[in-house]
Amino acid sequence: MALLYRFLVRRTGSKFNAVILKRLCRSKINSPPISLKRLVRFMEGKEDKIAVIVGTVTDDKRMHEVPAMKVTALRFTETVRARILQAGGECLTFDQLALRAPLGQNTLYRFLVRRTGSKFNAVILKRLCRSKINSPPISLKRLVRFMEGKEDKIAVIVGTVTDDKRMHEVPAMKVTALRFTETVRARILQAGGECLTFDQLALRAPLGQNTILLRGPKNAREAAKHFGPAPGVPHSHTKPYVRSKGRKFERARGRRNSRGFRV
Repeated sequence: MALLYRFLVRRTGSKFNAVILKRLCRSKINSPPISLKRLVRFMEGKEDKIAVIVGTVTDDKRMHEVPAMKVTALRFTETVRARILQAGGECLTFDQLALRAPLGQNTLYRFLVRRTGSKFNAVILKRLCRSKINSPPISLKRLVRFMEGKEDKIAVIVGTVTDDKRMHEVPAMKVTALRFTETVRARILQAGGECLTFDQLALRAPLGQNTILLRGPKNAREAAKHFGPAPGVPHSHTKPYVRSKGRKFERARGRRNSRGFRV
């Protein structure tokens, strides 16, 4: 299996395959078993996904009912394999997982960039390879504001779309994102819109036609407020790291107009 995943890492560049390969090469101590009870707890509400364990799945007699699950593991004990299959689930090997699992958006858009030369696909690929900090979430309210008067186009966000309770009415929109929160997905679908994956977007708009590429506010993080010229320097609006928020802490000269000056 290590050979198979070494090949997949080289040919696909997938981070998932790289993690699997790393865990396959670990020692037995660093590949502990997982009990059936813990597995069921982790997979609650994720019945449509495949659980992947680079280790052994063991039985747990405290579990009286086992839901239908698809599980990939290095090894199953006889009892746990029988219980998963009896519940209508599947026990897969890593070879079967490699055939089932999609190659990932990175591989798909790397192929599209190479074969189409589209600038849209190049931007998508670049954003797919970014770190989590540089792929900030976008709220439903901001998304609706940007899509006003563009209802015939598809909004594309390389990040997460989150709900906003200040939005009472949601218009029908077509949205492509890496992830939707459960509430925002329900609200978009209820309004007659669509929540698309990047695989579906590649089929509908391989060159990015009729799409609006959006992204969330990168500097909305609390940490970004502390960046800039030192607090106290003239014309600096950088937020200081204050020991406490009380009356006596950094509220005198330099912080108020009535005490000399204010930056």
